[in-house]
Amino acid sequence: MKENNKIEKDIWDLLNNPKKTDDILKNYSREELKFLKKSLLDIKSQANKSRPDFDKIWGEIQSSIPQKDNKFNNIFTPLKYAIAAVAVIIISFVTFHIIDNNAPLNNPKLANNFPLLKNEHDIAELTLSNGRKVDLSQMNKGVSIKDTDVDIVTNSKNSLTYQTKRSELRKLEYNIISVPKGGEYSITLSDGTDVRLNSQSSLRFPIHFIGNNRKVFLKGEAFFQVAENKSKPFIVEVNNMNVEVLGTVFNINSYPENKDIKTTLVNGSVKIINTKNTKQSITIKPNEQAVFNSNGIKKKRVNIKEFVSWVKGKFYFNDMTLESVMIQIERWYNVDVVFLDKKIKSFPFTGVINKSSSLEETMRIIEKVSKTKIEVKDKYVHIDK
Repeated sequence: MKENNKIEKDIWDLLNNPKKTDDILKNYSREELKFLKKSLLDIKSQANKSRPDFDKIWGEIQSSIPQKDNKFNNIFTPLKYAIAAVAVIIISFVTFHIIDNNAPLNNPKLANNFPLLKNEHDIAELTLSNGRKVDLSQMNKGVSIKDTDVDIVTNSKNSLTYQTKRSELRKLEYNIISVPKGGEYSITLSDGTDVRLNSQSSLRFPIHFIGNNRKVFLKGEAFFQVAENKSKPFIVEVNNMNVEVLGTVFNINSYPENKDIKTTLVNGSVKIINTKNTKQSITIKPNEQAVFNSNGIKKKRVNIKEFVSWVKGKFYFNDMTLESVMIQIERWYNVDVVFLDKKIKSFPFTGVINKSSSLEETMRIIEKVSKTKIEVKDKYVHIDK
């Protein structure tokens, strides 16, 4: 019998990727398939208000299962518990959803679909060109902040918009927007480029773009929708890497705890350049990801939803270790996670959770799926077997 985590992953693939049905099911025995069919149909009957297209998925599963009417005598405990874990999430927690396939992330207007309601996570600090710092969480909508030849307006998207005047500036002057733990914030730069910053991230950028390019500096993670300008390429500098585009939609993850800097392309075209070795560069296409580290640059095809779902308000965990999951939890909920048993760190976890869920709701979901004991005390999360 297969390991629980492998079965859970297969179930999620069945729910999210019906095209994989044949490849997944060929690895199961007839008895296992029979139990899988019955259990998934039970889930369907209780989850008819959920988002997945159950009828289509179940139909494909049923057509792949041998129809011989052999009596089923075994319990197949690992399979039973794996299905139960998935069922708990789908049925019991309204905060847990399959990725919404009706809202494709390759929509070029995605950056205009950011959440519009002000909430506790809309926090950031803006450093102006003269060094003055502004707490954006205290700013009311429509308030204008003045800097050199620019009006910076807080608007209904919980973001800033740079409204430029006719500028006689001959040198670059920079602002910095910094988002702490527990925050997210959006900004529209003076050229019309939209940027969404994730927690513990910062962007240093010119208040006016002068010269033959548009260069900004990123720490952490950000989602970019770059305004097209064929005469002025847009460049994002991250450590020893440049991402160069003319107009496109992409995500960069460069958190310091990761060895890799990952650039994931939604649409358009992106060129990644190793600034220590300018002869080393790579161009990626939509649904591809460039991975940059000390060994160079490589590219691969990926499911972009896994890497940009945070922009749409979801955690997307695909066979991640519990330790990696908890790094994101720490960053979003501004808590410290303590593993009382170090072995738990390597536990695999797969699932999708709404970021709008409370910390307690999210911990209940993770606790059920990972079969761990999780206790929340003030700003600490304790995890044990």
